[in-house]
Order: sequence, then C-alpha cells, then structure tokens
Amino acid sequence: TVTPTKPTKLEDQHLRMWNLALSATFPKEKFEIFDAQCFLRRLLGEAMEQEDQEILKQWLRKAFQDQDLLLFPLHCPESEDHPVGHWTLLAVQRQPQEVRYYETLADQNEFCLSKAVSLLSILGITQDLKPKNVFMQKDEECCECVMHYMELEVRHLAGEGWGSVLSLHPEHRLTIRGQLKR
Repeated sequence: TVTPTKPTKLEDQHLRMWNLALSATFPKEKFEIFDAQCFLRRLLGEAMEQEDQEILKQWLRKAFQDQDLLLFPLHCPESEDHPVGHWTLLAVQRQPQEVRYYETLADQNEFCLSKAVSLLSILGITQDLKPKNVFMQKDEECCECVMHYMELEVRHLAGEGWGSVLSLHPEHRLTIRGQLKR
C-alpha cells in the first residue's frame, strides 16, 4: 500500500510490471496496455507540439486497428481528496466494439473520466461512460484494483470468461503482490 510516508510514484511501475506479467502469460492474445507515464501523460496532459501530439493520436488509432483490446490505466494527480492520486481503467474492445470503464470510488473521479472521454474521442467512439464494476475500494488500493481489472479483461479476451478472476478478495490481492515482488 502506498501511504504519505512511502514513495508515491511506484504505482505506475507496478502497472508496467503487471503489463509484462500479463503479456508473458498470454503471449497469443492481441492486447495493449498503454503506459500511463510515458504515453498517456504525454498525449493527455503535458503541453507538447501539435505535430507530436498528432503522431501519438495516429499511433493510438493504429493500435486500435491492430489489437483486439486496448487498456488505459488513467491517473488523477494528487489532490486534497486523493493525497496519493487515484487510478481508473478504461478498456476498449474492438470486435464486438465495447467500452468498459472501471472506477472504484463511489463518486466518479471527474479528472480520470475526462481522460477516458478524450481517449474515446481520439478513437472516434461516442459513448456515455458508466462504471462497469461493482467493487469499491476501502483504502488506498485503486492501483491494485486496476491491476485486478486488467487481468480480468485479458483473461476474458483469452476465452476464460468473466468469472476467471473472482472478486478482488484479499487472497487475490496477495497473489498480485507476490507476483510483483518476484
């Protein structure tokens, strides 16, 4: 768990490692998990030249044509409401086209939601986003929740179904932590 006394920038690294674990576990599946710090922050947050931003948008559209599933871990920066920030997940399935948005707070984080809407706009998808999940976090665990939903999405893509990863129970969270430590 990330707390104010521990480093707060480890979550994106955990997401990168989880991406590697999922890619190694499901090498035949066509999915892409976009890096929140390197790609999404540049595309959606930092000021950059229009030409460079258009290159990133074209790359994103091409990925949507080439992959069956796109996963976007979205980050809200630190604020008074979220001292260590907040994470949500946008999942975009190409065929049949479906969009799922995972928010683990009772009140939607508007910052993350606006990023999700921007990404859908770049992909040419118009859809109202309503959270698909029913699990609500109890503590500072949104990054673990995002990893849980990433795994659920990839396992569903691999044909294991939506029940392949049960609810985010404490044993599954311990499994996630154990794999990240390895």
